[in-house]
Amino acid sequence: MNLILFQKRSDFRKLPADDPRAVHIREVLGMQKGDRLDVGLVNGPRGRAILLNNPSGDALRLKIEWGEEIPKPCPISLLAGLPRPQTARKLLRECASLGLGKIMFFEAEKGEPSYKKSKLWSAGEWHRQLMQGAEQAFSTHLPEVSHFPSLRAALPDFDKDPFPYRVGVDNYESTMALSQFHVNDDETLCLLAVGPERGWSQDERNTLRETGFTLAHLGERVLRMETATIAALSIIAAKMGLM
Repeated sequence: MNLILFQKRSDFRKLPADDPRAVHIREVLGMQKGDRLDVGLVNGPRGRAILLNNPSGDALRLKIEWGEEIPKPCPISLLAGLPRPQTARKLLRECASLGLGKIMFFEAEKGEPSYKKSKLWSAGEWHRQLMQGAEQAFSTHLPEVSHFPSLRAALPDFDKDPFPYRVGVDNYESTMALSQFHVNDDETLCLLAVGPERGWSQDERNTLRETGFTLAHLGERVLRMETATIAALSIIAAKMGLM
């Protein structure tokens, strides 16, 4: 991890010896008393921490000087058919690394209903995946994650938080390559829709078109969901001048 994240300011005063962050400081970074490391508050500022004691198996004590700048989220959000847990883990980490504003999962018509019962969602692991992605990217921003029972159920939310740019990835009924989709190189919000691992249903394609989405493809190859998602996000971010 390139940045150690804390949920709130009081968390950093004493890190238990078995806390994964303490283990990382002790065993991976090999730090000693007086050494400095980069830290951050979730959705808050970054800072520099000084290690106040040697990490010899005891709880670690830190003194932190916080900065004022709070990293902004990327103006891109993801609407995705709920995938199998191992794929969802990858998406959560990588989307957090890219700084997405929101990740909205929906139960797709061709999806597997049992995926929503995974311990990934019930035991809080999904949040740890977000933390790992943000720490890797030296960012404090965590995407807002929500779940919906269907694509249609997810769409009314857009009335409250509209996305001027809406594009869905589809190999079969797309009208253009994603590289041809026009977005301004500013902070206007863009929503990317990606279907589940078994693809969109015809009703879902129609729903996307009815709600202002352009269907675009990523070329001739059929990609895994996580590969297609990251490729599409990268194309849009590049077109916005973000990478």
